[in-house]
Amino acid sequence: MRKLSLYILRISAAFVFAAGALHLVMTSHLMHWFSVVTQHGSDIARAAMMLNHLVVGILLLPLGISLAAIGRPSGKGEPSAIAIGISNGVAK
Repeated sequence: MRKLSLYILRISAAFVFAAGALHLVMTSHLMHWFSVVTQHGSDIARAAMMLNHLVVGILLLPLGISLAAIGRPSGKGEPSAIAIGISNGVAK
């Protein structure tokens, strides 16, 4: 059962990291796509959406890294890894 949970933790860490990287990469593409659809007076909305996308991408990267880092120590029951895992769960 521990091997399965370690595998699931590593897979979820990879997905979280990939989602963060995807947010950062796709920000400029989204701004281009939405500039075609939105009206010219919506500069504030586009700026807020861009900031939101960048902040989410930046926050997901360390979350994915920390999830990957606690995989093996949490399987051994180390208290520091368990505390980091709990704080990651609360942060999500």
